[in-house]
Amino acid sequence: MYSSLYKEVNRGQSMDYFEYELQVKNHFEKLLKKSLSINVSIDHQKNLQSSDGQNFNIDLSYSFRIAGADYLTIIECKCWRDSVSREKVLELNAKKDILNAHKAILVTTVGFQRGAIEYANSKKIGLYKIVESGSLQEISHFIGNYLYFKEKLSELSFLRSGVSAVTGIGVISVQESLSTFLKNRFDINFTNECYEAEKFDLIAGRLSTIPLDWDREYVIRENCGLDLILDNEREIRKFSALILLSQQQGMP
Repeated sequence: MYSSLYKEVNRGQSMDYFEYELQVKNHFEKLLKKSLSINVSIDHQKNLQSSDGQNFNIDLSYSFRIAGADYLTIIECKCWRDSVSREKVLELNAKKDILNAHKAILVTTVGFQRGAIEYANSKKIGLYKIVESGSLQEISHFIGNYLYFKEKLSELSFLRSGVSAVTGIGVISVQESLSTFLKNRFDINFTNECYEAEKFDLIAGRLSTIPLDWDREYVIRENCGLDLILDNEREIRKFSALILLSQQQGMP
């Protein structure tokens, strides 16, 4: 597969970096509109300045407001022939910290090395791969199959010039744990014991007052509005099931 990738590149069919950045920009703006229900403009090649006066030219960047707070996301695009290394994730993480950005995302079409994926997971850096529509096996992630999507990020691929129909997959680790969010937002001390029958009966009344869309703010904030796969997605779905169960118990 790797040799065939080089053959395609050598035919001149691969995208150049500028075209790729615009492709990513257009793709992400569509995702943001879907999740936020508003148009969010992504800046291309914008100079961002840190609090100490350092300037950085960022491939793509955008901010959105949710629950009264603004969140800055910076994005680097790698239109390369080789898999993205751990070193590049490290460099992006440094920029994120200096610019005090909420999240950072590294995007490629080729794939990521194993070390890059693991380091990104530890530093809460989002990884995203954009390919031609139909190049990825469609799979429901209802069960929160985070490991499956991490595996897909390491597979080699490429994107031809002029292709307009693209799709993508991405993963990211949450910065705020679900239990912390539930405590701050709904004043609920939630532990794994809450899934046990006796503990659930004690908090069912409280759970029934939580709206079914309780996770919208949390998910949008943690995945930057881009429908990235969160590493605690399964935990989120399990808690949603508890809320639904508590409301059904309260029905006449």
